[in-house]
Amino acid sequence: MNYKTIKNNKLNSINCKLAHICGMIRKSLKSHVILSVFFMYYVSIENVNAQIDSIKFDINKKYIVWFSPTKARVTHVYGIMFNFFPNMDLVCNDGICDVYEPAYKIYGIDLNLNPLALLATCTMLPVHVILGFRTIHGAHDLSEVDSINFSQFNSINGLHIGSINAENNVNGLNLSVACFDSNNKGVCISVVMNRHYVMNGVTIAAIANHSTKCNGIQLSLINTSKQLKGIQIGLWNINQKRSLPFVNWCFK
Repeated sequence: MNYKTIKNNKLNSINCKLAHICGMIRKSLKSHVILSVFFMYYVSIENVNAQIDSIKFDINKKYIVWFSPTKARVTHVYGIMFNFFPNMDLVCNDGICDVYEPAYKIYGIDLNLNPLALLATCTMLPVHVILGFRTIHGAHDLSEVDSINFSQFNSINGLHIGSINAENNVNGLNLSVACFDSNNKGVCISVVMNRHYVMNGVTIAAIANHSTKCNGIQLSLINTSKQLKGIQIGLWNINQKRSLPFVNWCFK
């Protein structure tokens, strides 16, 4: 082997080592760039979450007596709430505007004096009663209830009185003409009917109780529940296990 051949072999070896080193450097640079991008994304997400949390926990408390509607964005009421009409906010996103009612929490008494609620009760109630009798099982699907974020509902901790109770969390006593799509813990007494997402306690109505999930007692002419842990007392009672007149039960 002559000198020229040895020299070429050494050069090729050096070139291979340099190429390998350059490849490692490129991979390292790519890794650092990717890590930098992820870090910047994480920091931006944390900043957004911090802004959301600062808005979410901007609490405005009122005491003794308060009224709705009002210009003040009230989140907590400790006392009596005279609810003549809900506060509505207009939110626009990408040219699409929607109206929503900011959720609030009441610790005391909620008096629902909304005249539109009374009108809605008079117009919606016959439809719900008829559909309830036609289908016998007027409750929502379990999958639908499991997907609901109840923290977005108004929360009444104490006593709720009104013509209609709709999409509320009531922890205590609810007295109304009819109750629709609510989450109750305690006692719910309605003149005509109740239609709960979740009921933990005792629900009483003259015509029908339809509870998707019920842990407790249903008292009415017709009682239905798709997931019952308790007792049903009425003319006709339906749960996930059986259908019986007068008294029905399920504890599993």
